[in-house]
Amino acid sequence: MSGAADPFGELGLLAAALCDGEITLAEAARLEQLARQSPEARRLLLQYVQLHGELYWDMAAGARPATDPATGASASVARETRRKAAWRAAPRSWIAAALAASFLVALAWWALAPRNAPQGGAEKPAVVAQLGRTFEAEWATIEGPMSENSAFSAGKKLELRSGLAEIVFRSGARVVLQGPATLDLLNSRAGAIHAGRIAVKVPRQATGFTLHTRGVTVTDLGTEFGLAIDEGNPQPNGWGPVEIHAFVGEIQLQWEGAFDSVAQCRLRSGEAVRISRIADSGPVVDRLAAAPGRFVRSLPESRRGSVAAMRRLVSGHPRLIHHYTFEGLTPLERYRDSKGELHLIETIMSNGRDNGTPRIQGAAKHGRRDGVLSSGIAGFDATTCAVAPYRASVAGNSTGVALQSEAAFRPPPELTVEVLLKARPPEGHPKAPICVALATRENSQRSSFFLAAVDHCQLTHLMDADAPWVETEGDFACAADQWYYLASTFRVESGRTRINTYVADLTRGERTLNWIVKDRLAPGVPGTSRLGVGKGFDENGAHAYPWSGDLDEVALYDAILDRDALEQHLLAILPATSDPEM
Repeated sequence: MSGAADPFGELGLLAAALCDGEITLAEAARLEQLARQSPEARRLLLQYVQLHGELYWDMAAGARPATDPATGASASVARETRRKAAWRAAPRSWIAAALAASFLVALAWWALAPRNAPQGGAEKPAVVAQLGRTFEAEWATIEGPMSENSAFSAGKKLELRSGLAEIVFRSGARVVLQGPATLDLLNSRAGAIHAGRIAVKVPRQATGFTLHTRGVTVTDLGTEFGLAIDEGNPQPNGWGPVEIHAFVGEIQLQWEGAFDSVAQCRLRSGEAVRISRIADSGPVVDRLAAAPGRFVRSLPESRRGSVAAMRRLVSGHPRLIHHYTFEGLTPLERYRDSKGELHLIETIMSNGRDNGTPRIQGAAKHGRRDGVLSSGIAGFDATTCAVAPYRASVAGNSTGVALQSEAAFRPPPELTVEVLLKARPPEGHPKAPICVALATRENSQRSSFFLAAVDHCQLTHLMDADAPWVETEGDFACAADQWYYLASTFRVESGRTRINTYVADLTRGERTLNWIVKDRLAPGVPGTSRLGVGKGFDENGAHAYPWSGDLDEVALYDAILDRDALEQHLLAILPATSDPEM
């Protein structure tokens, strides 16, 4: 070749080989080098590939040679130009020709796009995506994106600790990442998600967008879909099962089957699958109905309230001493005390399970059902995660898995506890069940059940094991599977404890606190012991009374917060206007 004397002649030959599909690796490298060195070379290459594409489209449509009104040049002149450039085209079908033309135009755009090289001659990696809108997003690393339109190159790992973030791929695909989640950006048409939930919307020009996770590959066929990794229900291999939901259109699934085989299927609108790796012989695949409501498919307006907004208020309070947000990418992060050093660990009760391993033998013979504590599960809204202690359906007062502090907690003489909770009335109990959300127990008498539910989820308190339960106004009970904001204050007064409790139904959007325990002076005072979260203690101090439901945003203050301050926290969660649900 005469590249030194006539680089544009060489460019034409290389472009012809590219369009013909006969270019070698060495020739491709040389073509890229020529395109990078000269704006004029890039312009010529673009013109060549566009002409090539137009000819293919004409052939695909059966078009006759036409004269360009601007130049007077006919298609025959274009063919002569193509021949002189040593075009060695082989016969192809019309459809293949059209697809090739589209691909070549896209490839030319990539080759011709200006690239800014930093000092030293090293070129910046190609940008494959950018950050769109965010909502209450908190990133796991300092170098994480902080503003909209931040550009990301191939290989970028995004770790969203909480909140929502929209990622726009250069191909046109848009995803909404729901924290906590981890996403690798592979290229402009592919990503890999390692944790969390993601909703994907792919326009026609980005058809073929691919999402990878844990041996599963999802290929878009022109659709909208969601993918969730259920870390809240770990399997023996430590991984949660994967769910894929098709909302609109069709997707192709492929996953590792039994004995190194490859299995695949297609999902259409309204269909979903759950892939669980619970057997050595391969995954178990269950068919489901799609549940679009489980995914955030578009970001809410900024004026909307959120649990994340409440979390900011709480974390900035000067009298906060302990705060359990249950946010994080791993259980270790979720169980940390974000304010103090009173970190939590899992507590296995009778017949509980730790990473899928039964703690006692013969449980099935007694009709018991093993289980694990679930963390990283959906909370009240998309900006938060919650935990769900495990409670058995039979003998639940002594059977379960919950959380407990590693060190002892010494309650201050003035204490406010605040929590978001969901309760589920236990079933199958021969006697009235006791479910405890927050407690200490110093000895057989001093039993500090700061918040408990008895019988049919009636909220109550107890400071002295020999005293009756503190009753609420109207015997207040939590409705099944509804989220509540709840706060209680405790002040020690001469061997007794003055209690006030406030509650609001978040699911119903209540914006005013209901005062359900009014200045009640209860026998006993709070005791010092490890702090049980989602559990209590029996008369011997053993683990007992696991909570039945979900818990989130547990906060403790060494002061009495008044009703106005607590109501501000409540209002931070709720939308300022009647926004539609996320």
